[in-house]
Amino acid sequence: MYDELAVMHAVQHENIVEYIEMFNRPDGYYVILERINGGELFDRIIELQTYTETEASTTIRQAFAALNHMHQIGYVHRDLKPENLLLSSRDANASIKLADFGFTSKMRENGLRSVVGTPPYMAPELVKLRSKDKKIPSYGLEVDAWSIGIILYILLSGIHPFQIDDEDEMLDNIEVGEWEWMGDNWDQVSDDAKDLIRRLMDPNPRSRLTIEEALNHPWIVQNNRNDSNLASTQEQIRKFQARKRFKVAIQAVVATNRLRKALENLKEGNDDYDPEDLNDEVNINDQEDD
Repeated sequence: MYDELAVMHAVQHENIVEYIEMFNRPDGYYVILERINGGELFDRIIELQTYTETEASTTIRQAFAALNHMHQIGYVHRDLKPENLLLSSRDANASIKLADFGFTSKMRENGLRSVVGTPPYMAPELVKLRSKDKKIPSYGLEVDAWSIGIILYILLSGIHPFQIDDEDEMLDNIEVGEWEWMGDNWDQVSDDAKDLIRRLMDPNPRSRLTIEEALNHPWIVQNNRNDSNLASTQEQIRKFQARKRFKVAIQAVVATNRLRKALENLKEGNDDYDPEDLNDEVNINDQEDD
């Protein structure tokens, strides 16, 4: 927790959830953060009467601005996903706030090697480190560009380009770095928007667009966007949110059942019980940065 608060103290920006203060009382420590009550970005998109590329561009530009600030002072987020893009309030003109810095790290001269993050949004070069092969190059700020490219892809289609039920297979696909324009909604999307996504989701981190370059991309700074209503994309985002919450609910049930079984085994003194059985998730955080 202290590491995350130290990061938040260092990355002060108008599009990042603000750390205000921490103090201790006899009954514990208290942390004061900026009040954010607008909910998740994708939930707001579902509520809009009309949703166009302009809304998507305005949204992602603010996320770019927050990331660019972090990168300029040497921090990489490493866990960018839609749930970490919040709205400051319920107002129509509410600003985007980047949240959750539990995996954020200061860049190191030789790069990073820790396999952390949320699997569907991890960059190919980060996924390759699952092999624990020390010959595989480390990674850097470029992993955030890939992740925000995935988010932009979903913003304009409502579909995740790699999301499948089998996590190992999904990560294998990401490692290869090959993807397609999934769904029929892309016919409504401008060439500039697709160019930005293509350059952010470049499997080669050396040629991938930087966040600073993304901020200056024509789709962000110019007005040549297709502003027809992306109603079909909104519907796909609604389904995307519903699937995500259903999966979370299932995981909660599984975790509850496993905990109940563990407690029963402990109460009965079952010597065959292995505490590792409680872990029903892929251990994606199993390496330390060099």
